[in-house]
Amino acid sequence: MKRFAGLVVAVLAVVPLLWAPASAAGASRVVLIGIPSLRWADVQPGRAPHLRRLAARSAVGLLSAKSIGHSTCPMDGWATVSSGSRAATNLCAGEPNVESDGQGAVVEDMPSIGRYVDSLGFPSRIGLLGDAVHRSGGCVSAAGPGAALGGADASGRIDRYSADPAAANVTDCAVTLVSFDDLVHREGERRRDATRRVDTAIGALLARIPEGTTVVVAGISDHWGVPRLRAVLASGTGFDRRSLGSASTRQPDVVILPDLTATVLDAAGIQAPDTLVGTPARAGGGPHERLGDEIRRLNVQAAEGEVLKRVSFGFHLGWVIALYTVYALGVVALRRRGRWLPAIRAAALAAAALPVSTYLVNLLPWAAPPWSVDPGAALVGGVLLCDALITTAVLAATRRRSALAPVLAVAGLSAAVPAADQLFGMNLQVNSLMGYSHLGGWRYFGMGNVGFAVLTTATLLAASVLAQRTHDRGRPGAALGVIAGLGACAALLDGLPLWGSDFGGMIAFIPGLAVTLLVASRRRISAVKLAVLAAVTAAVVLAVAYADSLRPAADRTHIGRFVHDLLNGDAGPVVARKLTVMTRSFTDLRFAPLALTAVLFLVLLLRGPAKDLLARAPLFQAGLLGAVTTLVVGTLANDSGVSILTLGLTVLVPLTLAATTRNLASEPAAPAPKPRGPVP
Repeated sequence: MKRFAGLVVAVLAVVPLLWAPASAAGASRVVLIGIPSLRWADVQPGRAPHLRRLAARSAVGLLSAKSIGHSTCPMDGWATVSSGSRAATNLCAGEPNVESDGQGAVVEDMPSIGRYVDSLGFPSRIGLLGDAVHRSGGCVSAAGPGAALGGADASGRIDRYSADPAAANVTDCAVTLVSFDDLVHREGERRRDATRRVDTAIGALLARIPEGTTVVVAGISDHWGVPRLRAVLASGTGFDRRSLGSASTRQPDVVILPDLTATVLDAAGIQAPDTLVGTPARAGGGPHERLGDEIRRLNVQAAEGEVLKRVSFGFHLGWVIALYTVYALGVVALRRRGRWLPAIRAAALAAAALPVSTYLVNLLPWAAPPWSVDPGAALVGGVLLCDALITTAVLAATRRRSALAPVLAVAGLSAAVPAADQLFGMNLQVNSLMGYSHLGGWRYFGMGNVGFAVLTTATLLAASVLAQRTHDRGRPGAALGVIAGLGACAALLDGLPLWGSDFGGMIAFIPGLAVTLLVASRRRISAVKLAVLAAVTAAVVLAVAYADSLRPAADRTHIGRFVHDLLNGDAGPVVARKLTVMTRSFTDLRFAPLALTAVLFLVLLLRGPAKDLLARAPLFQAGLLGAVTTLVVGTLANDSGVSILTLGLTVLVPLTLAATTRNLASEPAAPAPKPRGPVP
């Protein structure tokens, strides 16, 4: 009985603790120091000793300072911190008008900045950070015009303000923002001198910050309009000597500008609003033993995007010229045949294998090659080497096999690599010539639009070839199961938030898979079936999106955020903006003419030389029709527009050409005509 009474007393003692406010326990001070254009190359022992010592005990990473435009000026960066989502201002040539009011101040430009962001079609909430702090009963201190913009509420109010960042009030408020603008538009010796001045001021500031305060330092903008991954670090409780990443990027050492807003609110113990896009930065991975080694690694990673940008134009120009050449020689080979067919088949397979080669090259250390080789040359050379190895291996392995064997080999590899990339988090599409870059700032994880085009096209082609083989063995039901099974796996890897998180991809791929199954089962495609198909697609996609929107705001992907915006009436500008970008893609002189050429060449193939092949392999024809359906719908449903069609046709058309030439080469030669008249 005594034990029971003691248990009751213990439970009654714990119950009040369970009812205590959760935010009160986590409340603390946080200071965000924004240094526009700061990069890790600036944090040198002789140049920035105070920052260096702070970094040695902090979690360190890279910041994608992407806002709305091509590059981010300091005021755009602070506006993004203010709204917790991408924002921009019309103040890049100046700074906001801040009027002191006793201890505080008023940013008089806040209403006009809010209207400017709305005009760009982005559902940002300027003043979100300040409003959240004020709703919690706290106050915001700011030092410097940029910090005032970042910390003001929607009305422009700042509770504590100093125009001099070195004199920032770091004791009165739970949230303090400080902006040092000395590095902007400086290079060479002037930049080194400015770094020393900023570091000295930061050293004095750190000495005044109370113990236990979370300190975040971030390179909050770009420099001279040049996008680059910037330096970011966080010290304090929970931020030890490890990498600094976030759920927004799913990268262990990359955060985005809106993550700074989420990190500030989280460190101060303040509830984040649902409209906040960013997520709190977190320290992860193993501890870095030597700061110098970690900084060198981050510098190499930051340079990858710059190398990619430097070589991208020349690489894609060469790729476009090569495709035009393959199509032109294909016309000649199909007319003359003979010895032309093996050569054009090899060229077609090389063209089809190029996209997957741009992913496989990321298994090699091209950004820091072991020899004295330019990283750009190492990247392009590595892609061409992978392409040559794949083409050679496929030609050797399928030399005595059917006409569709090379299609299965290249398409299977092109589907397996991006699928494995999503399943195992290999990041092969990141900083890829046919993937996406962190410098672009529109995607940091999952399946990019180009990767979607490659994955879905290759999956439908490979599945249709396997299904044709199964059908030829007398198992038509199993053949349809092959297409449905592989297609379902690709759809899940592409669309689910856990992996690809590709909202538009699911919209496009489900109709293409359904068309493939309908044609393969020899069922007639009618308007009623298309309407039912559209309804099923919409239901599946919306169900996935709605389930994602029910998760906590910090865990949602862009799929869930879109549904949240839709339910709150904020999705209209987003849809209009994406529709405008998609429409403009049809005027892109790189992709639109190439896509038109590929379509015309495909029609030429299907109406002539490929007729016999398609008659022998009707399920392969079903895969072609399904892939084309997916690419057309994907082009119309994504803001990448015609680039999706172009990249998908880059796989589809050359593989169809390779199979056609192989089929023509295996046809028995026509008998020679008998001579007329008497034989001498």
